[in-house]
Amino acid sequence: MRGISKELCLTSTSARRNTSGFTQHLFPFRTKKWLGLVSNDKKLGSPSTTFARKSGAGFTFVEVMTVIGIMTVLVAASVPSYFTLRSNIFLSDEVQHAGETLRTAQSRSITSQGGFRHGVHFDSSVVPNTYGLFYIDDAGTSVYSSPSPLNHDLRFLSPTPADIVFAHLSGMTTAATVVVGYPSGDQKTIQIDANGKIILP
Repeated sequence: MRGISKELCLTSTSARRNTSGFTQHLFPFRTKKWLGLVSNDKKLGSPSTTFARKSGAGFTFVEVMTVIGIMTVLVAASVPSYFTLRSNIFLSDEVQHAGETLRTAQSRSITSQGGFRHGVHFDSSVVPNTYGLFYIDDAGTSVYSSPSPLNHDLRFLSPTPADIVFAHLSGMTTAATVVVGYPSGDQKTIQIDANGKIILP
């Protein structure tokens, strides 16, 4: 009993000397656990050792800039080709339509529609250039229908201007050429021979 009393007295004396750490002094492990204190003790572990460090995933700045550079070059190279293809499509469409107009005039002359000769009038003196059907009446007067304009900056480079007229029944005409195209670009030629054969490019 004397030994126990002596030990209690020593503990109490030590606690009085450090009252601020009395509880921690008596229960060091439990106090840390209950209060949630962060410990650098290896047994408790630290954030750097408890959690695995995630490895980064994605592209670097250099890789992204390289891809952007390649895409820019490809787009820049494809733009001229796109506009060239687009212009050729417009030109081909207009040539086909002009050829159909010539065949319509020829067909009307062969069937002697209205008893008149029929033809196509090409006019490059107006902007945009135009072309359209017409017929020549008994008095020799040309009667024109509403013309169709050339689109997309296309021009009739020849004839300028000219009328292509087909004969009654035979559909024959004077040999001629019609050149359609861009003033400083691609061109296509429609050929009409003396027998009335219409040749498209």
